[in-house]
Parts: sequence; structure tokens; C-alpha cells
Amino acid sequence: MKKNEMVELNISRAVKYHSLLTKSYTRNSHIREYTKKRAKGICQLCEKEAPFYDLNGQPFLEVYHIKRLVDGGSDSVGNTVALCPNCHRKMHILNLLEDVEKLLSIDYSQY
Repeated sequence: MKKNEMVELNISRAVKYHSLLTKSYTRNSHIREYTKKRAKGICQLCEKEAPFYDLNGQPFLEVYHIKRLVDGGSDSVGNTVALCPNCHRKMHILNLLEDVEKLLSIDYSQY
């Protein structure tokens, strides 16, 4: 085979299906929008600008609950921050103490 030559693989197998029972939380859309506006397009963890804009021209940030809802946290402006997608995923996977402490120490009087 020559360099850069594409190879087509015909691999197939039966798709398996399974059912899941999930629990979801209804979140307040006003809190979500306020949290994003309060951040002014800046990730509140890495402090960088949002990586892109959404279809409405708004900086794309995701709302994260510092104390997770599943752990008894509230859906409130005091428990939410706006994070870029990378930091949001980082919090869900690692949930590092120093990151949690940074988010908890944010002085909202500057917003």
C-alpha cells in the first residue's frame, strides 16, 4: 500500500440495544441565562474568552453547578458558574479541590 492511500474496511457487527433508567433535573432557564451574562463571555475557571459564539451571537459558555444537583446542590445563582466546554468537562471528570475552591471564592460584587 502506498503512503496516504485510503483503505476501506468493511467491518460490521450487530448493534446491541439496552434500556436505561435515568434521573434528570429541571433547571431554571433564568438562572442559566443570568449566570452566562454575569460571566461576560469569560470562563470563570480558566478566565479565557468563550471559544466561539452560538447561533444567537452569544459567547458559548456552559452553566456548571459548583455543588452538583445530584449531590444536593441548588439550582441558584450562588451555586452556578459559566465555564468553557473544556473546563466544564474537566470539572465533571476531575472535580479538583483547587478548582472547586476557586469557583467558590469568586467575588460576585465585581459583576
